[in-house]
Amino acid sequence: MTQRLNHPQIYINLPVSDLAAAKAFYTALGWDIIPEYTDDNASAVQASDAVVVMLLKREFFATFHRKETAAADSPREMLNALAVDTRADVDEMIRRGREAGANVYNEPKEGQEMYYGSFEDLDGHGWEFVANG
Repeated sequence: MTQRLNHPQIYINLPVSDLAAAKAFYTALGWDIIPEYTDDNASAVQASDAVVVMLLKREFFATFHRKETAAADSPREMLNALAVDTRADVDEMIRRGREAGANVYNEPKEGQEMYYGSFEDLDGHGWEFVANG
């Protein structure tokens, strides 16, 4: 029998081309910078109690892996999806993203037993916000 992991926090590491612009974008979403984990190369952003987004300058991000860092306009490998409580929360996150400069590519809509909307941040990272039911 496989045992599930117990993880009190999830860290999503994202390469960014302009750290200051990325910090401004994510704080415009209503997320908070964690000063203890922020310096000239990186910034930690608290998205929720369990999710921390690590914004890493592209050169610094490259020190954590062996592969080439994908360009912002390269094919998508990953879509970060976060559950929110209500449809209004989905609408609000998409509104905040748009106002902060996101490329909204899925306006909020009904899906299979969910309501969701999606955008790309300033560096092309995909985010989806989902409310069940």
